[in-house]
Amino acid sequence: MHEELARREIQIAKEEYAIQREGNYLFAALTLNWLQTEEFAAAIAFRHSNDKTESMKMYAGVHVFVCDNMCLSGDEIVMNRRHTNRFNPAAELSKAFDRYKDGALVLQRTIEDMKAGRLSDISAEAMLFQIIYQKILPSRMLIPVADSFYSQDDRTDWGLLNACTLHAKNLPPNGNMRAHARLGKYFGLGKVDPFTC
Repeated sequence: MHEELARREIQIAKEEYAIQREGNYLFAALTLNWLQTEEFAAAIAFRHSNDKTESMKMYAGVHVFVCDNMCLSGDEIVMNRRHTNRFNPAAELSKAFDRYKDGALVLQRTIEDMKAGRLSDISAEAMLFQIIYQKILPSRMLIPVADSFYSQDDRTDWGLLNACTLHAKNLPPNGNMRAHARLGKYFGLGKVDPFTC
């Protein structure tokens, strides 16, 4: 991954890794020096299993500096092959990064749209109910997310998403990444069908 980013002249500003299930699952969040603004920078979330139960997956995202949250597009960039002897990570990553760059640019434009209009309290409460009802976030997060949203000045879709991701990052690695991706889909940051390389 580092080599592919270097080839594209993109540098990694911050790296975070986690393992789960006796070392069989790897999760990574990479903040990049690409598409950087005062508020956020492009990011990649990545997951992979060494026990061959899951294909490699990447998600286009942004790292929000103010609250140290990750916001994912909800689009999975699924690499066709699982961890096998014939798997060529360099070839798969090259195709995946082409799709990632397109997804990150769309994500940046969508975020600007999310910031555009104020969200009414009734709309925010209905959205938060749906997030909990659809089990995107566990029900125990209802009050903390609502408190975070109502205690800030940003009463937009972007503000509600940030309140959700603020608490989603406290979930275990697999649940954390799943919640972030599902929140991205819920807020319209990604397409319905995942990318496949």
